[in-house]
Amino acid sequence: MIFIILVFLLAFLAWCFLGAVQRPRNFPPGPSGLPIVGNALRLGKSNYKTVLALREKYGDIIGLRMGTKWFVYLINPDDAREAFRKPEFSGRTGYNVLMDTTAEELNSGL
Repeated sequence: MIFIILVFLLAFLAWCFLGAVQRPRNFPPGPSGLPIVGNALRLGKSNYKTVLALREKYGDIIGLRMGTKWFVYLINPDDAREAFRKPEFSGRTGYNVLMDTTAEELNSGL
């Protein structure tokens, strides 16, 4: 009985883990991240230098995962301006991680 419960528990955890790691459809290219932390350790303290190095390999639009959240880096200023003008991007919500680490009145974005 305990063996069956453990098998189902492991299957459930594997299903949850693989669902969180899988890159969303039509998401920009980027490096594959580590389980649970994603690409957070890759960025480290020199975020700017790391993103510029990733730009050489993946281009001006990079998709990264931080924990369970997916982020898009728009390196080219023209791409960022276009993203802020399009109505498809206006419905995005802020990320609580950014709110907790910065200040409540700040939101994600530029």
